[in-house]
Amino acid sequence: MLIHSNTIYGYMGKVLYVDMTAKSFKVKRLNFDYADLLLGGRGFGIAYLFEHFNALSPKYENPFKEVDPLSEDNVIVLSTSVSTATSAPTSGRLHMNFKSPLTDALGSTSGGDHFSVNLKQTGYDVLIITGRSKKPCILIISNGKVRF
Repeated sequence: MLIHSNTIYGYMGKVLYVDMTAKSFKVKRLNFDYADLLLGGRGFGIAYLFEHFNALSPKYENPFKEVDPLSEDNVIVLSTSVSTATSAPTSGRLHMNFKSPLTDALGSTSGGDHFSVNLKQTGYDVLIITGRSKKPCILIISNGKVRF
C-alpha cells in the first residue's frame, strides 16, 4: 500500500457509516488498498457492499443470498471517485450500490449532479447507510456534524 495523507490523490480519507435504526454514526478511515486498486466510484461501492455482507456471516450462512433486500440488514453504499469535485469532465458522478429488491442481485446505479460534490465537500469519500428508520427521517451532514 502507498503512504497516503487525508487528501492526497483526491481522497478525503474518510467513510461515514450511518445506522438509521439506532440514529447513530461512526467515521472510519478510507481503505486505501481499495483506493489503490479501484479509484473509487462503483469499485468502492461494491467493495464496501461485500465487506458489509461478509460481516453478517455469523448471522447468516450465505449473507448476500439470504438477506431480504428490504430488510434493515441490507445496505446502501454511496461512493465518490478520485476525480469527484475536480474540473475533470464528468467528475460530478456518484455511484450507489445495494442488494436490489427488483432482481435480488447486485444493484448499481450512477447519477450526476451536485450531490456527489457536496458529499465529497463534507469530508467523506463514501457514505454507508444501514438499518431502517421507524418513521421518515432526514439525514443532514454539514459543518462536520451528522444529524437526524
